[in-house]
Amino acid sequence: MVNKQLIWVIGLCLSFVVQAQDTTYYDYEKRVLPNKENAEYYRILTKEDSIWKVERFYSATHHLEMQGYYTDPKKATREDTFTWYFENGNKKEETTYHHNVEKGTARAYYKNGNLKWEKLIRPVTSSRMLQAWTPEGEAVLTKGNGTFRYYDSTKERFITTTYKDSIGIDSYVTDESGKILDTLPKITEAAPKGGKMALAKYLSSNLRYPDISRKMGVEGTVYVAFKTLKDGSISNVWVIKGLDPACNAEAIRIVQQMPVWEPATFLSEPLETKQLLPIVFKLK
Repeated sequence: MVNKQLIWVIGLCLSFVVQAQDTTYYDYEKRVLPNKENAEYYRILTKEDSIWKVERFYSATHHLEMQGYYTDPKKATREDTFTWYFENGNKKEETTYHHNVEKGTARAYYKNGNLKWEKLIRPVTSSRMLQAWTPEGEAVLTKGNGTFRYYDSTKERFITTTYKDSIGIDSYVTDESGKILDTLPKITEAAPKGGKMALAKYLSSNLRYPDISRKMGVEGTVYVAFKTLKDGSISNVWVIKGLDPACNAEAIRIVQQMPVWEPATFLSEPLETKQLLPIVFKLK
């Protein structure tokens, strides 16, 4: 009798775990796909007590690509530590959030597992580089002063940044020897890949006018706010000023499924920033 009760309890727990999980598939630009076919990543959202754990995996290897925690299933508020991983399993970056705001010390790593840099997170203009290292593990800053050069594999270029009192003051594109090839702007804004024309094409091709809104003659603009994350993916989507519930829901859907953006940067380092996008519903 005891064994039967134990089996029933285990079965009930397993049933709850299945119901509490949600799996989503993504392409290489982290756009949502309808199924796992051709997916580059897949994400599992699991409820753990009062918090939601998000795990994103590389589809080819099933290795973890990101793990973090949200206070709600819509992923509106980050909480606690978020960690990103290289496909070989080594850490890529980690940072801590409190009520959706980065805090404390953030760290980045090289693919070989060695520390790349440590930063004390503050507002954009005063975040402090505590230390940076070469891939071989040699520290490059002395009391916050020095030059840090690393290879940006995403754009196949070397980035060289000069620090004074732990604050970046100049950043350049250089060759392997350190020769300056181009000066980088101190701050760049987030932007859709391919520019505004590519974004407009995506919106016009994918926007679905809700039948109920069309029949009721509803038209106008829904203003949608969202975050572009450090990897350019879209998060924290909500309506600032809307129309009817159907148009609002469609505006949220199309923004959530946008291709990844080019993230904002400060001295070539990616930043999380807020955006506002008008979604126009116009009857023909």
